[in-house]
Amino acid sequence: MSRLFLCGLAALTILAAQTPQFEVASIKPTDPGGEHRVMISFQPGGRFTAGGITVKMLIEQAFDVRDVQISGGPSWMSSQGFDITARADAAGSAMPVDPASVTAEQRQMLMSANRMRLQGLLADRFHLKFHRETREQQVYALVQSKGGAKLKEAQPNKGPGRSGGFRISRGSISGQQVNMASLAQTLAGPLGRTVIDKTGLTGIYEVNLEWTPDTGQAFGGGPDAPPLADAGGPSIFSAIQEKLGLRLEAEKGQVEQILIESGEKPSEN
Repeated sequence: MSRLFLCGLAALTILAAQTPQFEVASIKPTDPGGEHRVMISFQPGGRFTAGGITVKMLIEQAFDVRDVQISGGPSWMSSQGFDITARADAAGSAMPVDPASVTAEQRQMLMSANRMRLQGLLADRFHLKFHRETREQQVYALVQSKGGAKLKEAQPNKGPGRSGGFRISRGSISGQQVNMASLAQTLAGPLGRTVIDKTGLTGIYEVNLEWTPDTGQAFGGGPDAPPLADAGGPSIFSAIQEKLGLRLEAEKGQVEQILIESGEKPSEN
């Protein structure tokens, strides 16, 4: 067993015994005259950088929810962008820098630690106050089509059990080393409704999905937004079935909600 692996394991053990937090964090309003794009990055060593990110986007990352699960709060939380640079405490800084040395279980612990740091940032710097509720809502179940899934299994070059991220734009989702749970969560954005993975698929896959979005529906949509229409190309529903061999079924389900009570814009530093 390598020394790097042992150091990473020891640091993760420390994380499990304490509440991870950012040691320092710089937060500044995004320049309204600059390039309008959103960037979020968790880096080795517990470093976090973001550009043009709103408080609601931070809440999504911190609590592993989607926009449709967040309500309440002042309007600036969904419109004002912030540029953030933060560095983890000593335990987080001791994380291994080589991604290949991190197992699936360790990766899950790192993700949990990152979320806890963001929760602390929201409480300390944005003075976020909220409560949770579970409500029955219309959701989509992601299931296999009658002919079975058409997914391409990812090459195991990043370690077994790893789940990567997605590149998302309007009308396009692509990802390497992704699982079905993460795909379902990502689909919730353009659909404007919670998506639950019921495919029964446990592998790691490559996903490339393109569709023609309805011009009347924003990427985030809402829980009551109409389905995307075929406007010269496949709808998201057709693309999922034709390209991935999956389909979406409408049903009711229990969905966790984050209800924002109050928050404040942070002072710059």
